[in-house]
Amino acid sequence: MKKFIFIMTILVFASANIAQANQDDEINITQAMLKQWDKPESRLNVAPIVVAKDYAIVGWTQGKKGGRALLHKHHGNWQVLLCGGDALTKTEQLTKAGLDAKTANALIKGFKKQAQQLSSLEIKKMSLFEGVVNVRPAQSHEHH
Repeated sequence: MKKFIFIMTILVFASANIAQANQDDEINITQAMLKQWDKPESRLNVAPIVVAKDYAIVGWTQGKKGGRALLHKHHGNWQVLLCGGDALTKTEQLTKAGLDAKTANALIKGFKKQAQQLSSLEIKKMSLFEGVVNVRPAQSHEHH
């Protein structure tokens, strides 16, 4: 019985640490996106955020526009790799960007599940982004 309680205690602490790591990642991802594209006259809304390993798919809307972003955690910092629309919910696109299929599918599944909590207008805006744009940390692009 003591062994069972010990194991359960470890599992509780481990899951609390994972939840904290995900919350920290969400905060850092949101800050990275806001720093790069938020404008006083056109606020950037970032949601949903789905993290798997060192990658994340993020939905964003800004005014009448929207899209998705693929981010990578490099040396503890989140960097935007790609911006796109529906293409970033396709395994093929994510594997082209360097993700393994398992991580890509986990991100896509998680994103689709969390996106169900958004309004149909927000989802429609995220689909408006045409094509896929490679984004380096110091770059920005005209779609935002």
